[in-house]
This record gives sequence, C-alpha cells and structure tokens, in this order.
Amino acid sequence: MRAVTILSLAVLIFSGCSTMGSQDGEKRTRELRDALAPGRADTGGIRIVAFCTEPMNDGASRRLERHGIFGSPITESIFTATASRDQIERLLAMDFIATLDVDQEKKFDAILRRKLDALIRDRSDQPISLFGKCSSEITAAMRARLDSTGADIESVIKDIFTATCNRRAVYLLGSLEFVSSLQLSTVSN
Repeated sequence: MRAVTILSLAVLIFSGCSTMGSQDGEKRTRELRDALAPGRADTGGIRIVAFCTEPMNDGASRRLERHGIFGSPITESIFTATASRDQIERLLAMDFIATLDVDQEKKFDAILRRKLDALIRDRSDQPISLFGKCSSEITAAMRARLDSTGADIESVIKDIFTATCNRRAVYLLGSLEFVSSLQLSTVSN
C-alpha cells in the first residue's frame, strides 16, 4: 500500500511538473528563456520574432502600440520587434501571441536576409529555395520537425538539407533550435 501511495505521489508530482513546463514552453522558446534569464544584461531591448494565432488586424496592432511595441510584419501572422523584458512579459499575456522567440535572423546569411526584405517590401509570397545546416546529423524526428514548418524538404544529407518554402516557413525553420544556419540557394530567383 505504501509503495503504491509513493508511486501515485511521484506520478502526480511528475505530471504536475511536466504540465507547468509545457505551459511555460507554449509561448517561450528555450532561446527566449535564456535571453530573459536573471543576471543577463538588459541592453535596451531584445530582438524578437512573434508568431500569432491569427492574421494581425488593426486591433492587435493598436494593442501592441499601446505597450510601446512597434512590430515589423514578416507575414500576416508573424512580426519582429525590439522589446524590453517588461514588454516581452506583456506580449506573453496577449491572447493572439502563439509563440515568442529571439529573432533568428542571425541564422540567415546576408543574401537570404536581403531576399526576405525584398519579399516583405513587395508583399510577395514567392517560394524561396534554400540550404540549411543543422547542429548534428538529421534524425527522423528532426526531419519531422523540419517538415512541420510547411517547408518542402527536398533532400537531406547528414546535417544538411535543401528546401523550398515561403517567408513564414523560413522563420519557422530558423526558430528550430537544431537549425544552425540557413542560406539562399543559388538556384533561387
């Protein structure tokens, strides 16, 4: 009886911990949690990318502006901004924010960044061909996560993959912790 009670208590504690972790992880990526860690210097703002649950509308934009957050749209449901720790906490409380991450553009080569800027400026959803490099050899689980971004993963060789995708998928690929770099393919227009 005592062993069953201890086991039940351990299961209850473990399930409670995993639930709390998933609630925190729903909107914050590991990289964002690291950037917000106590003791990290607040250098006037953290460059973030926000993935919204629905396309941004005027009401959502006004809510952001009331908090001093002026986002630059990537797609109708993704924007980037520079925000303070307090502003990030306010963003996390907003119901239309699905996920916040530190801006992953540092993973993009200069040519890819210029291509994305041009597509954003032109409001184009033209497909982009790119090469991606991962931190380790791509496993079946990693491949599934790559596929879940909406990118058309064309080939995988060890830790390198090729893909064709839209702007949204480029940012989703960049938000995967195991993707270390993305560069525009020379076959892309």
